[in-house]
Amino acid sequence: MFKKGDTVDYHSIIGGPITKAGLTIISNPFQTPSGDMVVFVGGVSGYVDVEALTYANCTRPTPKKSCPFCGDTMDIDDSECPRGHQC
Repeated sequence: MFKKGDTVDYHSIIGGPITKAGLTIISNPFQTPSGDMVVFVGGVSGYVDVEALTYANCTRPTPKKSCPFCGDTMDIDDSECPRGHQC
């Protein structure tokens, strides 16, 4: 769980690309009346759902898919599998 002083990256779309990098959490996490866990982050207006944050310099694994022809695994953005099939 995040805590005051942690350095984080903010994603305006949860799971999307980094919107603002290297921000500092300026409050400890707290729960809103609706049940969301949030924090205040320097450089962002209002509080931020902790789901919209990742630790700074955290790398996410590249999503994978399988080739429908041979079953080989490849990055989700690839249109050709390692064996040359157009997927």
